[in-house]
Amino acid sequence: MRRPLFTTSTIAVFIFAAGSTTPRLAWAALDFGGCPAGSPIVVTTTADEWDLVPNSDCSLREAITAANLDAGGDTIELAAGATYTLDLTGGIIDMASDDLDVVTPIVVNGNGATITRSSLTPFRIFEVGDVLGVATGNLALNDVTITNGDAGAENGGGVLVNQTSILDVNTTSISGVSIAGNRAANGGGVYVDQGGTFDVAVQSLQGTSVDASLLAGNVATGSGGGLYVSQTGSAVIGNAQFLTVMNGSFLVDNSAGASGGGVYVAQGGLLNAQNLAIAGSWIAGNDAGGDGGGIFVDQDGTVDVQDTAVSGSLVQGNDAGANGGGIAIAQFGTMNVTASEISGSGIVGNHAAGNGGGVFKAQDGSFNVDGLAFPVASTPSEVTSSLIAQNGAVLLDGLAVTLAISGAALLVGCPLGVFLARATLSGRPIAVATSGLYRSFWRGTPILVQLLIVFYLPAALGLTLVPTIAAIIGLSLNTAAFQSEIYRAGLVAVPAGQSEAARMLGLSRRAILLRIELPQAVRLMLPALVGEALTLIKNSSLVSVIAVTEITRRAQQIASATFRPLETYAIALIAYLAIAALLAGAGLLLERRLASAGRS
Repeated sequence: MRRPLFTTSTIAVFIFAAGSTTPRLAWAALDFGGCPAGSPIVVTTTADEWDLVPNSDCSLREAITAANLDAGGDTIELAAGATYTLDLTGGIIDMASDDLDVVTPIVVNGNGATITRSSLTPFRIFEVGDVLGVATGNLALNDVTITNGDAGAENGGGVLVNQTSILDVNTTSISGVSIAGNRAANGGGVYVDQGGTFDVAVQSLQGTSVDASLLAGNVATGSGGGLYVSQTGSAVIGNAQFLTVMNGSFLVDNSAGASGGGVYVAQGGLLNAQNLAIAGSWIAGNDAGGDGGGIFVDQDGTVDVQDTAVSGSLVQGNDAGANGGGIAIAQFGTMNVTASEISGSGIVGNHAAGNGGGVFKAQDGSFNVDGLAFPVASTPSEVTSSLIAQNGAVLLDGLAVTLAISGAALLVGCPLGVFLARATLSGRPIAVATSGLYRSFWRGTPILVQLLIVFYLPAALGLTLVPTIAAIIGLSLNTAAFQSEIYRAGLVAVPAGQSEAARMLGLSRRAILLRIELPQAVRLMLPALVGEALTLIKNSSLVSVIAVTEITRRAQQIASATFRPLETYAIALIAYLAIAALLAGAGLLLERRLASAGRS
């Protein structure tokens, strides 16, 4: 049963936690709830309470509040092996959606305890400091598991480390997983904001032992399933003086919807692992929907692994939906592995749907192992050979689509062009006017706009049109207008006397066209038709705007993934030149044969 709201031994003062719209109640009294002022604060109940008056029980939430009131900071002791579930929904303030805010130096000695969240409302477990960097927090976690935090659309499902704040894990022994099963937009386990710091065993005065894994089973709908290190943020794992032993893995079974299944190190961010002895693998079994199944190092980000002994593998069994199954290093990103011993394999069993199953390194990225670096800058011939070797099948698939669409459009446009030419030459006012309007429209407007109209018009009418079919229709209607002028000029060039003689012999108009006029006109039209075919193939590069993956679109995708646009588009350019040369050569041979047949 709750006591009255106020007593003579307490003074209520309203304060607001910086960066939060929810008011907090703080106390200027000697205690808060059942938590006496001063260190250490012993948590005596696993219930999630936030009482406004002194009582016999001290909850974790009350202990955090009491410690925040002490500018010098306090140590909080949890019961050995206990589970603390954050689920408070009653009282003067609804705390159901509220995490535990830390704005002073606080040490939580877990003694093997677990801090979790009820499934009623999503919220993270800890927020260290405030988002503006005004209130600087320092949270040290010793032998405690943080699990089931859910930041929803925000960052840091387990712990959010705001600007200039610090999260320390300095226990002498972590008996279980430290941060596991949390969920957020970015940084499912831990999100380190600009200038923030995440340290593991850095401040320890003796060796640290991690019996299982430090970050495991966390999920980010965005980037950084286990750990997200933002610009100028840092994560330092290990102590330069005292050995840190990990009997499990550092990051395992984390997942990101975007990049960095295990770790995402943003621009200017730093991840430094030092003086570690890892019995398992360092980063294993993580998954990313985008780049970097295990690790993603963004531009100017840095990952340093030094003085580390790994009994298993460094990066193993990770998966990426795009590039870099194990490791993806963006432009000017750096990963160094120095003075380390790897008993198993370095990078093994990783998979990427795109390029680089083990390691994907973009232009000017750097991946160094014990001082033996991949070249930062390659010669043009090396780059081109590598691009063709890695992406040849993708480019050939795009080339096949280009030829198929162009060929289909040419075949469909041919009879339509002949029909328009005959209509123009018919002398009938309606036919002449209609064919003239058609040619004016399709020759006088940009083909890119025509393709967009053909693609979106059916949808406006409630119909569905596959992009490839829309591309063929658009190109066919366009080329028919140009071909009609070629056919008209060719038919006019055939002497009129031959057609008149054929009519005198009783031949039909169709027979005259197919047997008298077209065979002679083809020899005259062939060079122009070859030129129109070449133009059509070049115009087919525009169908990428309606989601057709021809060779230009494939080149765009590869350039975006590899950061080598010049070399990639040069390969596509050479492919177009090769097609043009083959088509022009075939047209020349056919023209000579027709000319020879005409003379004979």
